[in-house]
Amino acid sequence: MIIHLNKTHKGLVPASQNDQELFEKLSSKKTLRANIVVPRNYKFHKKFFAMIAVVWENLPEQLNKGYGTRDNFRYELTMRAGFREQWTTHKGAPMWRPKSISFAKMSEQDFSELYDKILDDVIQNFIPGLEKSILEEEIICFL
Repeated sequence: MIIHLNKTHKGLVPASQNDQELFEKLSSKKTLRANIVVPRNYKFHKKFFAMIAVVWENLPEQLNKGYGTRDNFRYELTMRAGFREQWTTHKGAPMWRPKSISFAKMSEQDFSELYDKILDDVIQNFIPGLEKSILEEEIICFL
């Protein structure tokens, strides 16, 4: 189980409602072991998912239906940004999948590059005419 925590003057506290719910499931009578890791910028991670949500909600209907789910759309954007891995089927056909964006698998630098590339791709190819500054304001409001 992974729970994100914030360090405060009172000690470690869950960083989000979801983390709080996970934390509450732990027995208070047991000693726990923790491996403390300073993750990639958590707020930036949330901003990335806010961007995906804002864009998804504003996609033209025909595109929205074509992807089916917001996750499928995110996978496509990730691969379009060049963050993909190739694998080969048992028949030798090349296939692609998006690289993982998990904290453990992607550096802060790569994540920042991914964010910028997706933001540019959205403005150029999915919602043409939208100004970058307006999209960025909408993302901040979504948070």
